[in-house]
Amino acid sequence: MEFGSWKKDLTSVMPHLQRVALGEKKVSVLALNERVALGLPSDRNLAAEVVKLFRPMKGKACFAASCIESLSRMGVAPLMGSSFKGNFRGEISWLEDCESIGFLGCNPGHGLRCVLLSRDSSKEFVVTKLAVEGAHQDVAEEAKKLMQFSQKFEGVPEVISLESGDDWSAFSMRHLKDRGPMRLDQDSVIGLLDGWLEEEFISPVSLPWVNSILQKAPVKLAAAIAEQKVKRSLLHGDFAPWNLRSDRGKLMAIDWEWGSLDGLGGIDLGHGLLMTGNLVDELRGGELIESVVTHVGAGPLKRYLEDCGWENPNAWLGLALLYSGSQANLETKDELKYLESRL
Repeated sequence: MEFGSWKKDLTSVMPHLQRVALGEKKVSVLALNERVALGLPSDRNLAAEVVKLFRPMKGKACFAASCIESLSRMGVAPLMGSSFKGNFRGEISWLEDCESIGFLGCNPGHGLRCVLLSRDSSKEFVVTKLAVEGAHQDVAEEAKKLMQFSQKFEGVPEVISLESGDDWSAFSMRHLKDRGPMRLDQDSVIGLLDGWLEEEFISPVSLPWVNSILQKAPVKLAAAIAEQKVKRSLLHGDFAPWNLRSDRGKLMAIDWEWGSLDGLGGIDLGHGLLMTGNLVDELRGGELIESVVTHVGAGPLKRYLEDCGWENPNAWLGLALLYSGSQANLETKDELKYLESRL
């Protein structure tokens, strides 16, 4: 199955979702753009919660999402989409007896992946992360990471169920419905990152992934990174405001596909600040660097980086840039050049 756009490929994609997850449940699908789609059930409250799974950060998109949520509560939004009803029972066991299901369709660049929302027999919302075809095993691996990480660290969701079929993998967890902070300089965010730190200080170059990306670093920056001694840390991998939720007074992080125990303190924070500055504030080059430097110049962010062991903030930011470039395809050539000039 070729899948590159929710708008163009919706008709060919839906039978796969119906066979695996939706079964005979009816949904109306709004393809918001090429990268995002909303599958809305007739259940108004469930439909509104499905919309809330979509968490854009820019003003216009936030306003549009708010409008769709309001229309969903009025029962209007599902009428705006393309209606689909399957002839399958569905293969995911915990979804078989649900009255209705909705979904957020995610970036096609990652294959056919969805976050589904349903109600279980106790009327509680349940979130299911699903991948069909492609590298669907990655979702199963993410679930195994969560099972491991949640036993040791705060802020990691617990997996309820995990299943795989011939061409799909899915896991479920409790719905974390409350949105988290919009900024990373909040005390709750730093408290979460603090809790992921280990006591051991290591050289960054002792980790294979650091050595791999360090080959792309300017000479002085690579040397500065190699000189540091930094605390080990749990690594989320895509730590950003859109992946944070509040749950019963605690902050939780979702989407652990890039999670690892071989992390370094400060990398999640750097990645989050860089991605927010780049994608939301649309900063590039020196402006992006200066924005991040300003954020960490004082207060809880400065204290956190010092606790991690980063004596050279430029080295920290350089490694964060290299990480974001390798994992999230962030263009970093100009930023690295500017940062090298600061050394």
